Amino acid sequence: MGNNHSFDLHLAEFQKAADRAFAYSKREGKAYMKEQVRGVVRSLLYLTPPNRGSVRGIKAKKAGENTIAADVRAVFRGENLKRPEVSSFSEMSKVMKESRRAGSIRATPRKIRVKAPSSLIAQYIKKKQKKVGYLASAWAMAAIKVGSVRVPGWIKRHSAPGSSIIKEVPDGISASITNAVEWADTVYGLRARINQALQIQTRRMNNKTNDYLKKIGREF
Repeated sequence: MGNNHSFDLHLAEFQKAADRAFAYSKREGKAYMKEQVRGVVRSLLYLTPPNRGSVRGIKAKKAGENTIAADVRAVFRGENLKRPEVSSFSEMSKVMKESRRAGSIRATPRKIRVKAPSSLIAQYIKKKQKKVGYLASAWAMAAIKVGSVRVPGWIKRHSAPGSSIIKEVPDGISASITNAVEWADTVYGLRARINQALQIQTRRMNNKTNDYLKKIGREF
């Protein structure tokens, strides 16, 4: 994830399901693993914030925009002042960074909000809202390697640093996905959502294998 830490797909249950399913697959190793990585990436795109639970797609985008507006207005107070405490985007960004909750990208509401021109606050909110979907776009960049992954436009408009690597190793095929967004590790619950994406694909592989074995069983 962030800070050049990759999230390796070689987790026990995922690998066990992949090995089991591959034993009955007619595909060669790399092609098979691409299919599994593709499935994980699809899930990640719809599990990464602002997507949350049943709130996905455009609804999630709107929720993310609303969260940004709420955070900014919890830190700044808009007035038509002759002497505002901040008067530029860079100054506002510095204050927002200082206001972040520990281990989170969300802001802690200030008891005494920083004074800023109302028009500047509105412009700053719009600027920040345009970045909604940036974190998830790292998975979209990772999807380029495996192809055939539909990416929503509000995510696709960004190009956050991300990649996927699929290669042959002495004992089989290795696959990894990286989200290299600098602040990814501070997003609450993101690692749990990545685990969920892996679990979803693990379940798909097991279900497909079980269905195949049942079909074979009925033929005898």
